[in-house]
Amino acid sequence: MFYATHIYLLAALLFFALWLLLFLFTPRSRWKEMVTISLLTMILGYFAQQMHLTDWWQPNFVFNIPITIEDTLFGFSIGGIVYAIYRILCRCLLTKPRFLFSLHTKIFLFCMSTIALFGLFYVLHVHSFWSSIIALSIPLITVGIYNRNFFLPIFLTGLIVTTIAFIGYLFALYLNPQFVTETYLLTQLSGIFVLGIPVEELIWFFFASTGGAAAFSIVIPKN
Repeated sequence: MFYATHIYLLAALLFFALWLLLFLFTPRSRWKEMVTISLLTMILGYFAQQMHLTDWWQPNFVFNIPITIEDTLFGFSIGGIVYAIYRILCRCLLTKPRFLFSLHTKIFLFCMSTIALFGLFYVLHVHSFWSSIIALSIPLITVGIYNRNFFLPIFLTGLIVTTIAFIGYLFALYLNPQFVTETYLLTQLSGIFVLGIPVEELIWFFFASTGGAAAFSIVIPKN
């Protein structure tokens, strides 16, 4: 089966379908923000993927071109999904969801996260998993210092997105039981699995969604 050997494409399409669904339920006044964030994560995701391909995984791509369909769809979708879910939770859980930072502080935090992500990997040769986790922890730590009230919607966002990813991995293993062994560079990972899923994948989704939600609370004045 085509999708059994191109699980990443299937996952990217399903994430994009979820993005579209959430987009339709997002107020029109927030559409521009959601699309902008999605474009930003698409660009950052492309560069991060170049690191992951060297020490984490090597999925099958439909076309072996520099900018793949799978990376573009997934990178675009994940940012908007996290944004939309986090916004919904903030509206439900926070009475005054305002979190103000100066432009200089926002630029500083963005630069710190970017340097941690790429600097640790390319300069200090830290595994891309750990460079990603450290970079994503910077906005989380910032929120923890300045306003812990945001932790509940941030944590729930991470839990929801990770659960979605977990179900997706189980479906992928159903379609192709050899998906993990055929795709991941297991000798360079911890070797710890959760129902056949590399634990790094679940940890990454949790930190990507919580770190992303924390970043949104910093960058966007009113969530």
